[in-house]
Amino acid sequence: MPYQLTDHTADLALEISGATLEELCVELVAGLANLYAGSSQLSVASTASIEIVAPTPEALLVRLANEVIFRFDSAATLPLKLLDAQVVADGSWLLTGSLALADSRQEFEQEVDLKAATYHRLTVQKNDDGTLAATIVLDT
Repeated sequence: MPYQLTDHTADLALEISGATLEELCVELVAGLANLYAGSSQLSVASTASIEIVAPTPEALLVRLANEVIFRFDSAATLPLKLLDAQVVADGSWLLTGSLALADSRQEFEQEVDLKAATYHRLTVQKNDDGTLAATIVLDT
């Protein structure tokens, strides 16, 4: 056989929690920034408005994570924080806010190379205490 399938562990899972979907989004951006830069102290160089529309809360998280990954890979900026996050559900889910961006050319040791967020086993769950939780799998 000219090819074979092999198992690999090229994924990371990021567990996030918050009181609201907005807080989940804020924690997602903070978690991704930490995955990229670890404990490096990066300064905010600029901000950028974002608007993400998705059919489900899960899709909203994946699209937000992929926006962060895209900005790091293509625009030489690392989103550090999501500011003024608002989510409106009206047939679809709309996230608006601003990303606090660091110039990713600042000196820091990149901790991980992320390719994309996935839908693998992704659900937004309501905990017994009323908070929300999600685990998002990232392809590395």
